[in-house]
Amino acid sequence: MDISKKRERQIKITIYVVSFFLLLITVLILFWTGVVQFDWSNKIVESYKYEENKNKDKKILIIGDSQLENWPQINCLYKSMEAFSENNDIGYVNAAHYGFGPIEYLDQIKKIAPDYKPDLIVVYYYAGNDLTDVMLRGDRMPKEPTRPLIPQDEKDGKKV
Repeated sequence: MDISKKRERQIKITIYVVSFFLLLITVLILFWTGVVQFDWSNKIVESYKYEENKNKDKKILIIGDSQLENWPQINCLYKSMEAFSENNDIGYVNAAHYGFGPIEYLDQIKKIAPDYKPDLIVVYYYAGNDLTDVMLRGDRMPKEPTRPLIPQDEKDGKKV
């Protein structure tokens, strides 16, 4: 049985369209779950989570260093805090980042708190280089994070 050229073209187009959408869905799932990360994909996910949590009645802001950053382990303090917040319908923004100290903690609070308006700010620091960092750095200027922490890190393409 011969298939007409028109019918053959319709079948090919259908196969291409379905394949494209399957690829698109797979890529979006990989970005959303963090398996594949780019600066722009992290910003999209963080922005969505930030806006979703900003509208909750109770909100927690986490400030700290690597101890509360996202670690690829089953049991981590940040995962327990995140699970607690989700189970109790509490907004949760984790602005912890490795290498941060008190100078960066204050900078993050100034960036996030006015818009987010947290009910509780948890500051978690290591009583070692996090504190001595303030004494050893004469410029007192906060370090730039190596990944986006919150959507307010950039507005209109400019660093805040």
